[in-house]
Amino acid sequence: MLNYKPTAEQLALAEERRRQREAKKLQQQNTQSQTHLPPMFLPRPWKSLPSTQTAPRSTIKVMSWNLLAQCLIRSNLFPTSSKALKTSHREPMIHAEILSHSADIMCMQEVDRLEKLSPVLEKAGYSSAYATGPGKQHGCLIAYKQMKYNRVDELIIEYDKQEVRKDSSHPVARIGSSRVTKNIGFMVALAETGTDHQGVIVATTHLFWHPALIYIRKSKAGRHSHSRGP
Repeated sequence: MLNYKPTAEQLALAEERRRQREAKKLQQQNTQSQTHLPPMFLPRPWKSLPSTQTAPRSTIKVMSWNLLAQCLIRSNLFPTSSKALKTSHREPMIHAEILSHSADIMCMQEVDRLEKLSPVLEKAGYSSAYATGPGKQHGCLIAYKQMKYNRVDELIIEYDKQEVRKDSSHPVARIGSSRVTKNIGFMVALAETGTDHQGVIVATTHLFWHPALIYIRKSKAGRHSHSRGP
């Protein structure tokens, strides 16, 4: 009967394999424990506006946020944030921060992936209205607490179709668009639950932006600044 004795190399290889198994097991345990932790995000302090009434009838907490639609993310525009901008990384944080503020009304722009966001809002007690420009993959969303408001009506304003001038010599008004953006304004009328003829009209919008077309924003800003009165 032979007395087998492993070589030093075989012993070292076996030890290395044992260490790899232990490291993999520890990594799996850490991953499982992290999945039960709530998403972490940086808190944003709220600012209070001075009241114009001596005895305000009610207080409304409103949040507005451009989410940066996932369909608009380009790695060349955010070269240092490729990991942070992945859907699996940022989406849970966005949802957690939205709910953390417990706003009565939320106005959000560049909203896509409604199949993920809508269930989160509904579970937290919000109803919502969504609108987008023709052919756009993202749009504007207005969410409101179901216990406080009922939706009465809504209006979508397509900026590309708005008439900006009527001239008697030109029966068709000029459309105020130097570039077709498909952007919109979105308005929702909300009635306060349990009251008669009381409520609010909420509006949100997504304006034009493109990193290669800054001159359009500058030209618009210039026209607005020259049109101001004394």
